[in-house]
Amino acid sequence: MRRRVALLAVVVLLLVALSTAQKVPIDITPSDAFQFLQNSTQHILIDVRTDPEWNFVGIPDSSKFAKSENIIFENYLVWPDWSKNAKFIPNVMTKLSNNSNFDTKVSKLFFMCCCGLLFSFCCLNFFLQKLFRRIGGRSKRSSTEMLNNYPNLQVYNVLYGFQGDLDTKTKHREAVNGWKFSQLPWAQN
Repeated sequence: MRRRVALLAVVVLLLVALSTAQKVPIDITPSDAFQFLQNSTQHILIDVRTDPEWNFVGIPDSSKFAKSENIIFENYLVWPDWSKNAKFIPNVMTKLSNNSNFDTKVSKLFFMCCCGLLFSFCCLNFFLQKLFRRIGGRSKRSSTEMLNNYPNLQVYNVLYGFQGDLDTKTKHREAVNGWKFSQLPWAQN
């Protein structure tokens, strides 16, 4: 009897987990994302970092994209309190709809933050959001949110982000991986 109850409990938990499961965007390296952006006029990069990050760390140089206007800057978290931008999805959708290159059936959307941590375990996202607000995961969370609001879009998370992971020896970014480490075009704002 106890085994049946335990089995039933496990089945119920699995069904609940499956019913609340989120779609997860495809992870892609910065170099692969740049290739798409360079070779097609319909793909768009969405940089979800904050204004200080854009101003002091730099931005991807979209003049090297097939269409230089195919970059969107929209804070997923708002500086200085790191609160979530409640208008993130509507703002991105407005900017996409104003971009004549955007095609819901063809365009790939590449979301990038500072270091693009890989958080595929959506059930842990609540706790990870609290823990990793500054050090990444914003591109994964924002792209997951976009995909779950608009499941027909082709949404990607740019792994390692703009600055890349922290080098444990030097305690610096841009030395291990990421957009800048991959020597992809970037500029100071």
